[in-house]
Amino acid sequence: MKILLVSHNENTGDRRKMELTNAGHDVRLARNGIEAWRIFSHGSFQIVISDFNLPGLHGLGLCRRIRRAGRSHYVHVILIAAGDRETIVVKGLSAGANDVLLEPFDSDELHLRIRAVARIPTADKLTETNRRLRKLQSLIRKKNSRLQRLFETAQTLVDNVSHDFRTPLTVIKEYASLISEGAAGGVTSEQQQFLRVIEDRADDLNTMVDDMLDGSRLDAGMISVARRNCQVADLIEHARPVLERKADAKDVELQFAICEPLPNVYVDEEKIGRVLTNLVVNAIKFCGEPGRVRVLAEQDLDGGVRISVTDNGPGIEADHQTEIFERFRQIGNKVRESAKGFGLGLSIARELVDLNLGELELVSAPGSGTTFSFTMPPAQPIDVLRRYLDRISQPEIGSKTVTLIVATDRNVDNSSGGDIGDFLSHQLYRNDLLFRTGDYRWLILSPVPKLELHKMLARLERVIIDANSNRADELLPDLAFEHVGTWSINDCRDEIGRHLSKHLVQNKECYSFS
Repeated sequence: MKILLVSHNENTGDRRKMELTNAGHDVRLARNGIEAWRIFSHGSFQIVISDFNLPGLHGLGLCRRIRRAGRSHYVHVILIAAGDRETIVVKGLSAGANDVLLEPFDSDELHLRIRAVARIPTADKLTETNRRLRKLQSLIRKKNSRLQRLFETAQTLVDNVSHDFRTPLTVIKEYASLISEGAAGGVTSEQQQFLRVIEDRADDLNTMVDDMLDGSRLDAGMISVARRNCQVADLIEHARPVLERKADAKDVELQFAICEPLPNVYVDEEKIGRVLTNLVVNAIKFCGEPGRVRVLAEQDLDGGVRISVTDNGPGIEADHQTEIFERFRQIGNKVRESAKGFGLGLSIARELVDLNLGELELVSAPGSGTTFSFTMPPAQPIDVLRRYLDRISQPEIGSKTVTLIVATDRNVDNSSGGDIGDFLSHQLYRNDLLFRTGDYRWLILSPVPKLELHKMLARLERVIIDANSNRADELLPDLAFEHVGTWSINDCRDEIGRHLSKHLVQNKECYSFS
């Protein structure tokens, strides 16, 4: 530190200068106030340490002059005095001193005050720090731009490679199936077993491709959710043949149980099928000897449906039950060494369940098997609305507002509605929600803020026009989009509930979630 020391006592001044110099500071010594002001005016100091009583120019007067100087805002002034503590401190601080030390004091106390000042940035330091911050900000922007380009390139690569994988995988499965059916001549039972292994492994590769694609789309926020009214039995039966074939190939007993009656659920059928397949395939891979896996569908306490997948495997230790859901993480034990993949399945399964307004849970203990279960909302609009608002208000999504839009077919007489519901579902984003409230009316809920609403509506109108330009048969309806309102996420439930109920009552004879 550059220090101006002012002391009229020769012995005291010399001693303090030596102590400060030995401590590594650059010290100038003045014997009176006039000399101190002359030195200060022609130099640059960070600290001024001055006696209270000085000949010529009093310590208080010196302090006031320093404060009136143009560069005084970053000079720290310490006054040293003896006498009545309260009076001296008040006078010193009133004159502009930063600190007042009362005699007698330990030299360590003075060094402590100086070290404290050293941690306070000066104007020059602040200017240099700001310059460095601006430079770092520019560098970060460049790096972020480069990372964004690399991220987009990686996504494109994943999408292209994944799509390119599908063709040879489809060919492999088709030819394996043809050979198995005897199209190229008779096959032995052993050859049949080999062909089942080929089909099973091809299915595994297809699952990996789906995981890669979904992971890429989830990261980009571009995955769509086509929720509709679904029967739970249909969801299970659709996935059952593939699961039974995999269980048969591994010699695993696979049981299905549906506790009827169950309410219909409002989910994306394809994505829930992916979740169910993933959980059952994992259970088949990691079950015990002999292997047993049970799939149970039952009504959940919250009014929806819960599907549970239970195996008789070694179980998962409590320490691993969180990390098993992280991407590219697999639990390293002997049971799992023969079932390696990308480590994406459970992570993506949890995100797909979340997109369908449900929860994925794990119950397991070493030696007691494992149960993965997930919930699905009932096909009841108000219940779905509640779960949707709960989801988008979570901190990881962080929505502040929610917007309600009504989409109506402009030309009801000449349009049957076509497949516009499915089309809209695939154009909306992951945090949007679509209801059909009549033959020609749809409700859209979105966390898009009001200022961004025009961009969303313009995009929807544009994609409908573009789609119709490529259609040779039935065109998509000409939709009119009406902005009903935008509300704070904390104050919108009753208002949106009233609008939703009104549309459901108006269209109760033709209402559906499809």
